[in-house]
Amino acid sequence: MALQYSRHLWHDYVTGTAAELVAAGIVDAPMLPGQPGTGKTMATYMDGQRVKQGGLARGVRNETYRSIRRQGKDRYEVCMVLPSAEVERRGKQEAAAREQALMAAWQCLTHAGAPSPWIGRVGLDFAICVVRRQHLRLT
Repeated sequence: MALQYSRHLWHDYVTGTAAELVAAGIVDAPMLPGQPGTGKTMATYMDGQRVKQGGLARGVRNETYRSIRRQGKDRYEVCMVLPSAEVERRGKQEAAAREQALMAAWQCLTHAGAPSPWIGRVGLDFAICVVRRQHLRLT
């Protein structure tokens, strides 16, 4: 099985077996939960050093932060905080995609001759959902 990546605005999640995560250089083998000196199901690291639960303030996290959760016998999920430049880039990308969907929804409503009460915020939100579903069907 290959590594699975899940992208979010502030974090990336990588799921895979211990061997896959170590081979990709995401974590070192002794960092995985269940190893001597770590918890059974979760381990958190900052700058390569183990951090105890509750010992790290939320705003202190940076790109060296790794949170590793065990999801089965040999399956782990690693949460990695993104650098601020990447967060800013993804935020702009999401805002542009949202604006594009809003414009497509507005065009759908106006070209369909929707009654004026529909051309409000609720109507636009509904049209955005329709446009996204159509886009998902096409891809």
